[in-house]
Amino acid sequence: MNFDSQGDQRVAGRVISPGVAFGIAYVHVPLRLSAMPSTIAAEDVPSELAKLDHARELVRVHLEDHVRGEHAPALEDVNQVIAAHLLVLEDVHFFASIQQRITTQLLSADRAVSDAFTTAASRMTASSDGYMRARAEDLRDICHAIRRALVQDAAAFQPPERDAAPTVYVVPDLRPSVVLRARREGAVGFVTSSTALTSHAAILLRAAGIPALGGVRLQDLEIVAGVPLLVDAVQGELIVHPQQDLVHAARGRITIRSPGPEDQSLPPLDAELADGEVASLFANIDHPAQVGLCFKHRLRGVGLFRTELLVSEEGIVPDEESQYRTLKDLVSALAGRSLVVRTFDFGAEKEPAGLQECFGQNPSLGLRGIRRHLHRFPQELRTQLRAVLRAAVDSDVSILLPMVTHAGDVKAVRAHLSQVTEQLASLDIPFNGAIKVGAMLEIPAAALHTAELLEVVDFLSVGTNDLVQYLTAADRENPAVLDYQDLENSGLYQILRIVVETARTLGREGDLSVCGELASDPVVVRDLVRLGFRSLSVTPHAADAVRESLRTWTRAAVPSVPGVSDGHAAAAPSR
Repeated sequence: MNFDSQGDQRVAGRVISPGVAFGIAYVHVPLRLSAMPSTIAAEDVPSELAKLDHARELVRVHLEDHVRGEHAPALEDVNQVIAAHLLVLEDVHFFASIQQRITTQLLSADRAVSDAFTTAASRMTASSDGYMRARAEDLRDICHAIRRALVQDAAAFQPPERDAAPTVYVVPDLRPSVVLRARREGAVGFVTSSTALTSHAAILLRAAGIPALGGVRLQDLEIVAGVPLLVDAVQGELIVHPQQDLVHAARGRITIRSPGPEDQSLPPLDAELADGEVASLFANIDHPAQVGLCFKHRLRGVGLFRTELLVSEEGIVPDEESQYRTLKDLVSALAGRSLVVRTFDFGAEKEPAGLQECFGQNPSLGLRGIRRHLHRFPQELRTQLRAVLRAAVDSDVSILLPMVTHAGDVKAVRAHLSQVTEQLASLDIPFNGAIKVGAMLEIPAAALHTAELLEVVDFLSVGTNDLVQYLTAADRENPAVLDYQDLENSGLYQILRIVVETARTLGREGDLSVCGELASDPVVVRDLVRLGFRSLSVTPHAADAVRESLRTWTRAAVPSVPGVSDGHAAAAPSR
């Protein structure tokens, strides 16, 4: 490939999915439909209704037959996206309203679809319910798919013809369908202007292991199809027209190895710093099928198992036996490696339709996580505790409580735990009577009372996603305020320093870990380690990038965080 003799052009980006990729740009341009007729003649109504039905069926078949068959066996997260999109396609009342627009207002099928979806998405975006706001993303994506089908028919879902060289997708917006297309077509990298690091699409990128950068100011770059790009999603940098020595150096930093039958026999591989200190690495997973990633990426175990996916989209919570069997299979699959099970963390943006209990004007400040269990569903909590205790017999399994505010929350859960253990003992049902209980630090008040919490828990795990959200009062699901979640000005490092120093004073520094998404960021993880954290739970695909980033790092490598006087913490990256 040719390289620009005038040198490279560099721009910073936020790491969405860690790794390094080099390829030629494929600029994904959203379908432009504004020039299409918006109104029709009365005699055209039947044909427009038929076009709508045909397009809707094309999208459904594409999701069911192609997307599920192509992606779901490898990416369990795809099933969530497919389910969300199919729910929209199967909404009879919603599509009846679109048909009515065509029939009574004489709108074209395309205009009727656009108006209906735009109105619905706008309502969801403005909702005080975080779950509804998150679903607006799915509405926009399915709207785009239907409109493509209306214009291009079956050709809408055929991959474009282009050079066989490795490609880097360059897109302004971050949508699940575009990520799935990039993976299907073998894209080696992904670049976007979006900073929605917790969106469905971002989760899919990480699950697929595609190196990806967000927050890239594409309008400042001259990127056209075929331009060579180096996506350095370790250092957080996009290089346009990179010199060959840069490409070779970047590729040499991380070795991507295909999994083999020997993976399970390989011992865990921690991240070793240049000064000899070590950080233990664990996995964040959402589904039992992802347990193999622990072995593939040589992680010590599961540092965070999000149990929310055990609950159906309709809000049906599995009974004790079902939860027990799932957890027991997971414990067996881990073959002795540790497992941390987080109790159901529902509320705000994580609320299946059948479980909506978002009271008040701001669900993110309402009955989330353990609050929901303690104040509304204590029996559901006891059922889950029984399942975990039974599955944890003779195993290294711990319980993690989300959205803990103070020690009183933990004491209340321990009271329920005592009841559960007494019940199991009276029935002669085997259980783990020495199971460890931990709390998530994601509320500032909890972090500021680390000492009190350490009196009642066995360990603490920092959830950086929500901690930053609550520190900045900036909704992590609202793109309009994402800029306020700038790490340098959020106060995150200052409050984490308080947590670490408090634990160190009590001799409990070893009982701290970080399980939020920032632990998977190869740049930010240096700051976390420098603060004193030595246990990190990461997105499995990020493990190699985290190890490589820390390999040349020491606690004395960088200046102190603004506002932290003793130099224990690194300055937040300017991104």
